[in-house]
Amino acid sequence: MGSYSWRYTVDGQSGGRGAFVTYNVDEVDFTIGGGASGSSDINNFLQPYQVAFIRTSSNGSASVNFNENMIDVNATQTNTFSTDGISPFPHIYTKLFVTADYGISTPLAFNQIRFNDKFDNNFDQFDAQAFYNVDETLARLANNQIWAIENRDLPVDGESLPLLTYQYRRTNYTFEFEIGDFPGIDVYLEDTYLNTTHFLQDNQINTVNFSIDETIPESMAFNRFNILFEEETFAVNDHEFANQIKIYPNPTDDFLNINFGTLNLNQAQVTIIDLQGREIIKIDAKEVLNNEMQIDVANLARGVYVVKVKSQQFQFTDKLIVE
Repeated sequence: MGSYSWRYTVDGQSGGRGAFVTYNVDEVDFTIGGGASGSSDINNFLQPYQVAFIRTSSNGSASVNFNENMIDVNATQTNTFSTDGISPFPHIYTKLFVTADYGISTPLAFNQIRFNDKFDNNFDQFDAQAFYNVDETLARLANNQIWAIENRDLPVDGESLPLLTYQYRRTNYTFEFEIGDFPGIDVYLEDTYLNTTHFLQDNQINTVNFSIDETIPESMAFNRFNILFEEETFAVNDHEFANQIKIYPNPTDDFLNINFGTLNLNQAQVTIIDLQGREIIKIDAKEVLNNEMQIDVANLARGVYVVKVKSQQFQFTDKLIVE
């Protein structure tokens, strides 16, 4: 696997008053396009007026040596997440914003979880602990510690990964989730305060808005949110099933028809989800007449939605445009 090194830097831009940034000096981070502008200008060069902390892999004395040939007088600051156009691997990159600042400002805090069958779920030198910020903190919560970067095994059905959100200074927030490629697995955000789940579409950027109320401690709980994983009945790219299903008309402004071809379904569940992961329509159909369903979408706002069809035999996902 090679060695991993972490550098903890105080970034004067992140979070308004500044926040800790954990930088992986050994890897390039790939990203999906379309997210909010700005993350952090921290890179592999320690800039003037920056301060860095280094955590050693074991107790005892340690030293850091700087040589003249390590200095790059022409180095320019670049975004930590800056390499576009790479096929997404299984990962979850999470950023926390003030809702009013989303898309125009840097995040308050961010966290990375990466998945690979060569990693395990024990926390070791391949994972980086996090620091608490003076303002909002976002991290993975595990083993009574908080983690900025985690490398773990591929997710399994029913797995839950707690997040930590702490030190709220505002009222309205936006999560941005960059979800990589998770074949055969659905990813959700669980909100234990509202008792809701938000479907996070893989291979794209997802946003989830939430609010806190200082008079309701449960809304400000540090362990309010979890990442959940659920096994798909079959992968979306399974053409044997997916090619049987047709949704039409698409775009539509009144009714949506779903035809199941020759699949001979006895029952199906249809969910229409907006791009923030909220379930807008959910229908449990015990009987599918003539292998077709019709759904009234006339009251939906114009925009793009995700149609998710699930039965005992399969699961299918497609995009819907409402005009």
